[in-house]
Amino acid sequence: MTMSKPLLFLIDDDEAITKALERLFHDEFVVRSFADPQEALRTLTVEDPAILLTDYMMPSMSGLEFLKRAKHLRPTSVRVILSGRIEPQELTSALQQGLIHRFFVKPWENSVLKLQVAECLQQRKTLVEKESLLSLALTEPVTGLGNYRLFQEQMRIEMDRARRHVRPLSLVMLDIDHFKKWNDELGHPAGDQALKDIAQLLLKGVRSIDWVTRYGGDEFALILPDTPQNFAVEIAERIRKSVESSNMGKGPVALSLSAGIASFPEQGDTNQDLIQAADQALYAAKRQGRNQTKIAPSL
Repeated sequence: MTMSKPLLFLIDDDEAITKALERLFHDEFVVRSFADPQEALRTLTVEDPAILLTDYMMPSMSGLEFLKRAKHLRPTSVRVILSGRIEPQELTSALQQGLIHRFFVKPWENSVLKLQVAECLQQRKTLVEKESLLSLALTEPVTGLGNYRLFQEQMRIEMDRARRHVRPLSLVMLDIDHFKKWNDELGHPAGDQALKDIAQLLLKGVRSIDWVTRYGGDEFALILPDTPQNFAVEIAERIRKSVESSNMGKGPVALSLSAGIASFPEQGDTNQDLIQAADQALYAAKRQGRNQTKIAPSL
């Protein structure tokens, strides 16, 4: 029994480009080519491609606008821009918002592009697994985030993948500062609302391939695949500052976040290594004044 090939959508108004890419990928994929992004969007309502590979500059619609619409139709498709030019600020914003997953440069070198697209297939598996797991009873009721069981399962999966493909993996543990005082003075309904609001800020601060879970109580965990430690620090700090500048971070009882970070391979090569190291870094942040991010010591 032969396995069916994954589906690849190519969106580019330059026929020479799509023909070259069709020749490059016809052995590994079923390839659909579109000169018109609108036609591709219509086809997305009935087909589920593993990868969307689109040009940036097109007459009828930009590649970013196409992927923004495609994200809602097919959230598990890996979204890629292939272009000779794009504004760095626009690219950074699109990556941070989870609008696109990858950016590849024209002109390309065939062997490099094939390796990059192979990595996209691995990313597709992550997105499909994420949707499948979240459809199970793996969310907790207050925030709607993944629960402790999902966290443990996905840490195991991501650590296995990181070791197998020699890819970075980072874990961020976060704890709400002064949450008990908030509950005591404002009441538990206000506490539940704060948990929901912080959960939304966490989701806005990560990519679609990342995992946001409620670890327990007022503690959260972010699993960040393919993320080296310096990028994990940027993510944690962006989220910490978003809470600090929100309404929750002001007033008589001000909430903030303390964060601890551990990464593979710097702090260990098992999921328990990273959990323990990130937890210790988190409590170092709490002891040293709260509202800050600490990195666990390297091995």
